[in-house]
Amino acid sequence: MENKSIEIVVVQNQADFDEVMKIRRAVFVDEQKIPAEQEFDGNDFVSTHILAKVDGVGVGTMRIRYFADFTKFERMAVLRGFRKTSVSSDIMNKGFEFVSRKGYRLSLIHISEPTRQTE
Repeated sequence: MENKSIEIVVVQNQADFDEVMKIRRAVFVDEQKIPAEQEFDGNDFVSTHILAKVDGVGVGTMRIRYFADFTKFERMAVLRGFRKTSVSSDIMNKGFEFVSRKGYRLSLIHISEPTRQTE
């Protein structure tokens, strides 16, 4: 990813939200074969979404949900060509920075092992 510009943003507009949904569909529904009705739920509309862009194009995302005294980081998805880069850790760092500014001191992370795909 030499000479590529990575930008990590908190989603605040429809275009970025659409990018988030496109990335999650590509990773979870298309690659991992998770049913769309399971992947996309009402929580998407009451959560904060972090979006990673490389040269202005969405390549990774994560959802943050809020509870009384903690946050939950979930639905991390990075497009295949960017998985061995700093994108996922950059997204996590942005998430930690964002929730700590909101006063949260505890974040849980939900991780599931991806299904193996043959190529």
